[in-house]
Amino acid sequence: MLLEKLQYIINEFDGKCQELPHISRMNFDTIRYRFSEARRLLEHLSVLENDYTFEKGDDEVQYYKLYKPAFTSYCIYYERLLYLESNKPFGDESYYKECRDTLKANSKEIIKYISYYRIKETCNDQEYFNRSSNKKDIFAVIKAYEMLEKYIDFKDGRSIEEKINDTPLLKWTKSKADFAEMVNGFHLNKCFNDGNTTLEEINENLGRLWNVDVPDIHSATHDILQRKEPAKFSISLMDSIRNKKKLLLEKLFGR
Repeated sequence: MLLEKLQYIINEFDGKCQELPHISRMNFDTIRYRFSEARRLLEHLSVLENDYTFEKGDDEVQYYKLYKPAFTSYCIYYERLLYLESNKPFGDESYYKECRDTLKANSKEIIKYISYYRIKETCNDQEYFNRSSNKKDIFAVIKAYEMLEKYIDFKDGRSIEEKINDTPLLKWTKSKADFAEMVNGFHLNKCFNDGNTTLEEINENLGRLWNVDVPDIHSATHDILQRKEPAKFSISLMDSIRNKKKLLLEKLFGR
């Protein structure tokens, strides 16, 4: 009876949201309407839920862990969305980046439950997912956060390069000759796009990512090939890895 009513409520809410996907460019009135409808349906569901007696403990766990979050996640999502869009200042181009930072901070507060959700753990189901638990809606919160992340990414219309700049850049601190040798190695070994990329493209993309400028990669390649050992940097990498293996073996076996 309760599951049937829940499915009916989900279908009713989905029917009211057919015109626009949940992750899309919605005006404020649409968000407010959907939140209002979700809250109305949730209140109705709560009345039925309070009067319902689960036959088995496992039924109660399944209801709060799997079935109910399919709807209550929308309630939480549109509540957060309403707050997010109603508090957006005019002309603030960095607003959605700030929203992403807030979502990150909120996620860190429940990270152990996010891990529990992702790895499909079951050891604490009886504790978390029962009527009297204050954690019974945690999966609904996580599902709502997943949707919020997608919505924020959708609304944040910046380029990939601009989004990369949100995170601290790694700066190449070896020589440009070493960088050029590495770029050549990646190109010759077809490390990107199954080999369907040029030396210039690899140089440009990695250079932008690691903040190193080799304006003429072909000239740098020529200089490398004129050396007595053109693979000098690659050999040093190989030696470092072999030395690490040696040290680990010595630590493991005491020799």
